[in-house]
Amino acid sequence: MQIYNTISNFFYPPLEIPAPIQIPGFKIVHTYPGDLDSSMVTAEFVDADTLKISFPGLSSDINFTARRQDIFASNPNNDLDIAIINAANRHLGGGGGIDGAIHSKGGASYGAGHAKLKEQYRSQYVEGHAAMIGSGELRRKYHINNVIVVAGPQGKPTEEAQGQGQLYSCLFNSLVLAHSQGKTAVASPAISTGIFGFPNDVAAQVFKRAVFDFYHQHPDTTVRTVSIHYLPTDPDSSLQAYKSSNISLENIEPIYTTDV
Repeated sequence: MQIYNTISNFFYPPLEIPAPIQIPGFKIVHTYPGDLDSSMVTAEFVDADTLKISFPGLSSDINFTARRQDIFASNPNNDLDIAIINAANRHLGGGGGIDGAIHSKGGASYGAGHAKLKEQYRSQYVEGHAAMIGSGELRRKYHINNVIVVAGPQGKPTEEAQGQGQLYSCLFNSLVLAHSQGKTAVASPAISTGIFGFPNDVAAQVFKRAVFDFYHQHPDTTVRTVSIHYLPTDPDSSLQAYKSSNISLENIEPIYTTDV
């Protein structure tokens, strides 16, 4: 039996699942600072499925896009140290949508890492939190190195500002976490706008603000590529929402509460 176990461990080494990576600020659910003024952001279509979003006044080498593209195709040339975001729920139980797809494509090793995170929080993973885990089979199949798990808000809350703050925190905290680990790219689904029912036009403004604030706070970050992914079959309006600028506050200042 000992010889058998030795041989088995050589060919099939025991599955080692590292602890989830978290940072002190990941539990902060930020108050949404408000939509960007039209002078702070521009957006132009590169092609029918790719909208490039720029921030005048910030570094010109930021590559921020909203795309109709399979998120698993976000690193086709294997030239990015990329983490993708998994839009889960607070129970971390797995399900449909992007969460189900990541579990299916990531295989048992991804599922084990996700289960470790679930066990740690026992169904109390708050909307806006972010933690990084291994990507399982996604690394070999799609050159995706890590997955950042967030719990997105569901539906349009009675207190809309609360939902915006939670959604903002999902992306902002994920970017700060990726920055802390030296990643070069983050690809995110349009968190909560699918089966969770969050309005896409509101989400587009929240995502733009989160990315702007991140780069304003971390101008020298290694994360130079950020992409928001919609399904290839989603309508034109999914990307068009990023071309509009809704001004909800005047003279707004970014809220920075993270030390990383």
